[in-house]
Amino acid sequence: MNNLKNYTNEIFDIAGANNVDTGVGMDMFLADIGNYPDKCLPFYEGAKDVDWNALKQDLADLESSKTEFSAFVRENYDKIVALRKAGQFDAVLEMAGKV
Repeated sequence: MNNLKNYTNEIFDIAGANNVDTGVGMDMFLADIGNYPDKCLPFYEGAKDVDWNALKQDLADLESSKTEFSAFVRENYDKIVALRKAGQFDAVLEMAGKV
């Protein structure tokens, strides 16, 4: 089962690029997956190197992990931000349990 925590960095990137909080960034990330590749639908910039098409098959799993992702961010926000500022993006994924 795929989990939004695996995409913490991408969600933070989208949130930052669009000047929104991470909850909205999470919804934008999910919308990007659902909207890809339809050019008539909104696409939110910020995340790089994401295989949107491959994630389509995991959309239901990702959507079902919204509460878990929100709790993870709420409990670890300061640490996530500090790691990202230090360029330690892999450490964020390790903390999220991806590795």
